[in-house]
Amino acid sequence: MTPQLIAEAIAAGERGNVASGQLTQSSGFSWGSIHIATFSTPFMRVAAAARQAKRTYKKFTPEQVTPEMVALELHVYAWSQGLSEHGPAAANVTAVVITPRKGNEEQKAAKAIQATRFEEIPMVFQNLFGAKAEGVGRMAVFPLSALTEDNEVHVVYDKEARIGANAAGGRHCDDCRAGFDLKGVR
Repeated sequence: MTPQLIAEAIAAGERGNVASGQLTQSSGFSWGSIHIATFSTPFMRVAAAARQAKRTYKKFTPEQVTPEMVALELHVYAWSQGLSEHGPAAANVTAVVITPRKGNEEQKAAKAIQATRFEEIPMVFQNLFGAKAEGVGRMAVFPLSALTEDNEVHVVYDKEARIGANAAGGRHCDDCRAGFDLKGVR
């Protein structure tokens, strides 16, 4: 990112003008959507850091921008999901893959974009009685070129996960997917 883009990202973050990066799927009802994962671009990461600094009454400067923030990468964050049907347990993220939105499963698999690397996101779930379950989410890193509205993200779990909790009860899936919405994304 150029110094000018970094300055624009910091200003956007200070104004609170940061795209959410949420990857959502329609709940099937008119009242909502289900959050599958979240993504970030270099611009979004710098803006988010500036927004967080402002929320804590600090000033974020270009000197605080790290190489990791501005790396020309797409980051997709997928979290483990707590399960409670049979006591505390977790559905762990085993893969995050990007495929074209259109096509049958075989066509999508043939054009799948695999992550260049993963970082584990450890999680702990606890029920009302204090019983705990550990889960593992992942941050997947892809080439920035994979970010297009023609693609969708697949979050693959080691067992069926319940994604979202709304009046419709959420969705159950072990390969949950959502397309990119790039409105307001830089």
